[in-house]
Amino acid sequence: MNQKLKKLRKINFTLLLQMPFPHFRRGVFSHLATIDVFGKAVELNFNRSKKSRTRAGGFLTLLFLGFWIWSIYNVGKDIYQRRNPTMTTADVISVDPKPMTINSDLFTIAFGYADPISASHYKNDSIFTLRVSVAKMHRNIHEDGSITLDWTDTVLETETCTPSHFGELASDFAPLQLDQLTCIKKDQPALDPIVIQGAYGSEIWKYLQVLVFPCDPVTSAVTCGTDDELEFYLGGEGYFAAYFTDMAANMKDYEKPITRFQNSIFTLFGNKGYKELYYTVNPVEINTDSGWWTKEETTEYYAKYETITETTTVAVKDTLLKFRMKVSPTSKIYSRSYIKIQEIFAQANGLATVALMVLLFVITPYANLKFNESIINELFEINPSDSFPDPNILPQTKPPAKTKQLQQQTTSVLLSTLAAEKDNKLQGLAPLGSQRPLFDQLPSPRTPDTDRESVPIEARPSS
Repeated sequence: MNQKLKKLRKINFTLLLQMPFPHFRRGVFSHLATIDVFGKAVELNFNRSKKSRTRAGGFLTLLFLGFWIWSIYNVGKDIYQRRNPTMTTADVISVDPKPMTINSDLFTIAFGYADPISASHYKNDSIFTLRVSVAKMHRNIHEDGSITLDWTDTVLETETCTPSHFGELASDFAPLQLDQLTCIKKDQPALDPIVIQGAYGSEIWKYLQVLVFPCDPVTSAVTCGTDDELEFYLGGEGYFAAYFTDMAANMKDYEKPITRFQNSIFTLFGNKGYKELYYTVNPVEINTDSGWWTKEETTEYYAKYETITETTTVAVKDTLLKFRMKVSPTSKIYSRSYIKIQEIFAQANGLATVALMVLLFVITPYANLKFNESIINELFEINPSDSFPDPNILPQTKPPAKTKQLQQQTTSVLLSTLAAEKDNKLQGLAPLGSQRPLFDQLPSPRTPDTDRESVPIEARPSS
């Protein structure tokens, strides 16, 4: 008994598993085709074309192509004319300014004195002398936390200025009585190159300094001037002058983004007090991305006059004036990037997309109307080119050839049926109503054979 129950339960469980599967398979297979993404697209043609085309649409297509070509030219002309770059300017602060080289290519400076009456430049070692040097401070931090400052002063060799000291600006500096001004020699045996860097809080601080001393009868190699001469020149009405190269940036100019020019500063000095001038030079970095396809960046470095600060005291010292030139903690970075070819096509396609949307909005109602008219003309075989003398009289439409053929076949069957009915009456046969209906004898436009061999029929053009 237990074995029969077990067998029965096993059979019922097997049937339970098997019964839903045929229905499940049929349901899955019947819906499987609905998710096919690889099926072949079915399209209908009209006059052997996938679109209904009009002359107005052709005209707007030419207008659109012309607008797209104009967009590419209008946007792309900047790439070969090298105009309108994308520009950015940034001020970067550094507590430890980078080293800057002092040379005629980057920065040139000349020093001199101006007569208090005529304001002309002059040199007179019997009145005062000038010394140029590079001061260096090295900050030493010891293990116990103490700090010591080590100072060194490297004297630079000077010479009378010539136009060659100023490079491309030689013609601008030539009218300045260069033979009465003092310049730094290009070749410095004690210090080559001449570098200024850092700030007072940096580990290394370097700055250029110019010291002006009155003539000392004890240490001077020349005979000092008389007291009247010293009083005339050092009585507080003379000028200390510094001429230097400065720069201005015009990032829209591809060939020459930097314009260098002559600049100067003047200050009174004399034996009635002591003066210090702090001259700050601003480092300038020019980054240019001139690539046509990819980024091709070049970097150029310049120096620009930033500020000058004066400090004056009435205390009389051995030094009349101290001029210090140091690097600014603020550096300017100019960046410019010219448009790439792929950006030109992107912008042109954006303009073309907007124009295409406008043209589609304009032409779509007209295209739909012309398409519907073409379908109606095709169905009724109306030739739009036909002209009618009176527009108020509707033209006599010619029936389609298939309709005419069907009418002829129907008439033929009807006549043969009437003749057969007449013969039946004469011979006493069964009435015609008990035989096959009349319309069953008419030819069917679509038979099972033609259905199996049917192919898509394109709409033929109107005659």
